[in-house]
Amino acid sequence: MIGRLSVPRMVGAYALLLLYYAFFLIPILWIVLASFKTNSAIILGNIIPSLSDLTLNSYVDVWQTPGVPTFLANSVIVALGVTAISLVVSSLAAYGLSKYRTRGRRGLLMLILTSQTFPGVLILVPFYTFVLQVNLNNTFLGIMLAQTSGVLPFCMWTLKSYMDAVPDALVEAAQIDGCGRLATYLRIVLPISLPGLAVAAFYAFAGSWGDYLFVSVISGSDNTATLPVFLYRISNSQQMTWGAIAATSVLAIVPVMIVFAFVQRWLIEGLLAGSVKG
Repeated sequence: MIGRLSVPRMVGAYALLLLYYAFFLIPILWIVLASFKTNSAIILGNIIPSLSDLTLNSYVDVWQTPGVPTFLANSVIVALGVTAISLVVSSLAAYGLSKYRTRGRRGLLMLILTSQTFPGVLILVPFYTFVLQVNLNNTFLGIMLAQTSGVLPFCMWTLKSYMDAVPDALVEAAQIDGCGRLATYLRIVLPISLPGLAVAAFYAFAGSWGDYLFVSVISGSDNTATLPVFLYRISNSQQMTWGAIAATSVLAIVPVMIVFAFVQRWLIEGLLAGSVKG
């Protein structure tokens, strides 16, 4: 049993945690603050701006830029599509790998785990060739399939580790009562695995939302381009506007934070369960 920390140790622990999180939060806070500054104030490097340096012009300029609402809507469509596809495929695969012993199961699990070590650029050319052959280039579905291939192994492993904790006796009792395999999955295993589904959903959404690699190759026009593509364009334009870059970065961060705020309770529960069970 772990004893209670003394006050000096507790203060020291919180101080270390504060420094640790400050290392990650300070750049984000700087971007948020820069998005409300004028370009001159950003260039001068004023850490604490005066009231005259604060403005909403960067957000107004970004939103009035032609195509930005389309890029934002495309990001939402693609991210939700990737999340839905990933949850359906990974949960079914995790259910089968967790509750049914088949030949080659261990090798398949190792193959899925090993695929996480491959960088996305390694499958970029083969996947683009496949997308061209099936006429899915410059389509939402082509982008969704490409991004799903990147997040699916993690989602599958996360859900499998959580479904391993569902008692086999509960599954067998449901089947004795007349539930088939699919009904057992939908009525018994899936409701119990909601925290794991929250982890997988958040990972899939965040991975899709921030993806630039696949979108930049598969998307051939602004009709399917997403927000990271627009952010790349303005950051590499001849006239670089730091306020617009910061405002676009904030617009790209906020949706992920909103999703996290909604699922954080199940997210934390799912991460803890997946780390100690199975």
